[in-house]
Amino acid sequence: MSDNEKEKLIPFYRYQKRDTQGYTLFLDVHSQRVYKVIHKEGSGVAYWIAFALVLGIMRAIQDIHLPISNLVNLIIVIVLGILSVLSGVFIYKNYYKDLKEIYPTKDMIEDYIYEAKGLLIKEVIVTIIVSIAVIVFFILFLVSYRLMWLLFSYLLLSGVVVAICGLPKARFELYKERR
Repeated sequence: MSDNEKEKLIPFYRYQKRDTQGYTLFLDVHSQRVYKVIHKEGSGVAYWIAFALVLGIMRAIQDIHLPISNLVNLIIVIVLGILSVLSGVFIYKNYYKDLKEIYPTKDMIEDYIYEAKGLLIKEVIVTIIVSIAVIVFFILFLVSYRLMWLLFSYLLLSGVVVAICGLPKARFELYKERR
């Protein structure tokens, strides 16, 4: 499936429970085909290594200041912001690249959509909360010029972009049609 065709798919149901394999269902509203993507299992060791690296980097840069009073630093801040957004899009597209067509009945699709309406509200609320955290961290950076706040802001911004990619307008319309 091409990237252009993937962009027309609506992520309409996500299943994620502790100690079970998660998945996301996508609907092609034009053909009514349904695709399933199995969520990749993350390695606990990899998460701990990443956590230790981030912690080490944050400790190393906690006293570094990056005033945006000159043009070079302002350009650095803008470029890092753009890279953060692009990395969020890249993460989203890579996470959902292994689509497998499945063949649920129309009733099953309707049941998934009904169940997913409640999940949508939770996803929107979490996205809003994390977006507020991005703004708070960026304001802290603007007040103190500490690079640490900027990096926190941009790490969370990548997560917000991933979440927003999973909340296309067509998804809201799909749920609205099924009231």
